[in-house]
Amino acid sequence: MQAVILAAGKGTRMLPLTKDRPKPLIEVAGKSLLEHNLDQMAGLVDEVIIVVGYLKEQIMERLGEDYKGMRIKYVVQEKQLGTGHALLQTESNITGKFLMLNGDDLYSRKDMENVSQYPNGILVEKKDDVSNYGVVLGEGGKVLDVIEKPIDFGAGLVNAGMYCFSLGVFEILKQLKKSERGEYEITDAIKELAKRGEMNYVEVEGFWIPVSYPRQISEAERLLKKFSE
Repeated sequence: MQAVILAAGKGTRMLPLTKDRPKPLIEVAGKSLLEHNLDQMAGLVDEVIIVVGYLKEQIMERLGEDYKGMRIKYVVQEKQLGTGHALLQTESNITGKFLMLNGDDLYSRKDMENVSQYPNGILVEKKDDVSNYGVVLGEGGKVLDVIEKPIDFGAGLVNAGMYCFSLGVFEILKQLKKSERGEYEITDAIKELAKRGEMNYVEVEGFWIPVSYPRQISEAERLLKKFSE
């Protein structure tokens, strides 16, 4: 199986740590975010396509063309026009169903395996307050809709930023319109798959550790230690 990792953004919320290095190379417990995720993929994935942009040379030099037996390829996103646009850049490299994840969060192998059981799947986690997340509405394992950062929503399932897609997602991506942020959003493709009844959700069983701000690094290290025990 193949995997796509989005690693092209500037990571402005992680400043000043991202002033001279890309966010996916920020280290947690002595290893970069990218390498943590690649470690979880080893033996599950044959080839990884990394979408690079900001300070891309650092990522390419760090990882090279092979990591623990997985082939590494790089696709450059010249302009950061959103997650949907980033994924579309990989189309010519994809041969079948593939895993996709954000390059700046940490995920477990267990959840990678669970999501990839479906032609189209999304990893979700229950939160008591979903106001800072994309909310996934679903029933019986099927996604019904995705709502970005709702107000006064309370508890619910949130988008953890890891997916499995079949090749059909690319035709949907080509028809996307820009969001209010002026970007092409992967969540809009998920909405379309949900309308067709073709999107499944899977709740986190292993771990999902967001690392969006410098203050979250110490907490991420604590959680990694906890989950490795």
